[in-house]
Amino acid sequence: MEVDPGPSSGLGDQSELLSLVSQLLDDTTSHTIIQTYRADLPELLHHTAQFVLRPGGQQHEVDRFLVLCGKLVRFNRNLVQHLETWLGQVTPPWAGGETEPSMKRCRLETSLDTELMASCYWLLSHCSRLQSIWSWAEIFPLLTSSEMEMRFIVIEILRLLFTLSETRVGQLRSQFLAGVSWSAWVLKYHIKDMVTISMLAQDTTQQHMEQEKTKVVTLEHVSLAKVGPSITNTQTLVEVNSTKENLMAVGSAVSVGQPVLLVGEVGVGKTSLVMEWGARTGREVLSLQVSDNTDARLLVGLYRCTDLPGQFVWEEGLLTRAVRGGAWLLIEDIDRAPQEVVAILTPLVQEGILTVPSLGGQIRAAPGFQLFLTQREQVGSVREELARTMIITSLRQEEIKTMIRTMFTKLEGHHNQQPHQAAVGRDSLPGCCGYILQVHP
Repeated sequence: MEVDPGPSSGLGDQSELLSLVSQLLDDTTSHTIIQTYRADLPELLHHTAQFVLRPGGQQHEVDRFLVLCGKLVRFNRNLVQHLETWLGQVTPPWAGGETEPSMKRCRLETSLDTELMASCYWLLSHCSRLQSIWSWAEIFPLLTSSEMEMRFIVIEILRLLFTLSETRVGQLRSQFLAGVSWSAWVLKYHIKDMVTISMLAQDTTQQHMEQEKTKVVTLEHVSLAKVGPSITNTQTLVEVNSTKENLMAVGSAVSVGQPVLLVGEVGVGKTSLVMEWGARTGREVLSLQVSDNTDARLLVGLYRCTDLPGQFVWEEGLLTRAVRGGAWLLIEDIDRAPQEVVAILTPLVQEGILTVPSLGGQIRAAPGFQLFLTQREQVGSVREELARTMIITSLRQEEIKTMIRTMFTKLEGHHNQQPHQAAVGRDSLPGCCGYILQVHP
């Protein structure tokens, strides 16, 4: 498959990138690229999405992109966060442009092959937010498709959408696959496929793109998508070992969409870890300090009166704003929050759904939403079930020395002087993050 960049593809005249995008979209060569460019896959994925979704792009390119995505989410679940935003811009293959249902059904049966539908199944199984991102109502006519394997895949998709029991799935199979032996398809999609994907993980000589990464920010094996230019931090980060390890742990959790609970004493740098990743990825981090007096309605939102008597307007809370907009939200001192606050967060963490009674419904978290929590106590808290827990401790003394030598090179020659002549207060060094905020004369 040859890629024609065109004037609006965003790929310019970068021949290496064009070649890799072309090979990724070609089913005969995509396995090779996935195996040999593992570290560059997040960056390549963004460029590929940008190409296929360009103005004037071809439908067959979008179809190949969906097939590629279905393969990648099974190979590496960390790639889901890079896919979600792009998938929201893709029209699902069963949603054609025709207005007559009979015409739409004809199109689906003639041009939508089982490979494409199977890819949509894999995407749904690894990316639950697709339930709300895509419209699935038009999938039901495919239960009467002339292709029996297509019917089988649709039933598997319905299993995920409606959390169907085995009994109900069996009933659907009996109704729409009567007289058909479907056991081979069970083997194909639940066993053989695992073997095929595991082959991608075999040891292979790795290659790297020469082009600088512009779509993702990387720290060792952790890659997070950028939503804008990196924000210049007024403070300076020195990546000592503890700092780097903590950043990687937080980034790993974010890369798979897990909420993060940072536990540690005041001043060890819990907040700074989150803010640093936010700055690197170009994201604004919304923050909220809670206490035992926090009203849960302030998180979700409430109606406020206006200057006109009897008139009220809805004002959404910080939590609702973050969920709707796919933003990052940091809630500090969650161990001090009242139980009703935790009760709101629990279904959001477990199912990705925020219940807003005042609006009469539920809101599913938009792609990109990420929840961070902090607490001070390591023992006796009941909040740890809400997120992946990370214990943050103060920097070791040698790491503090490294930070001082790195940031204040002029102090290097004064290490034998009296403390009042050249000293940095320990309280000015928020432990894990390695920020140096001030120097005491």
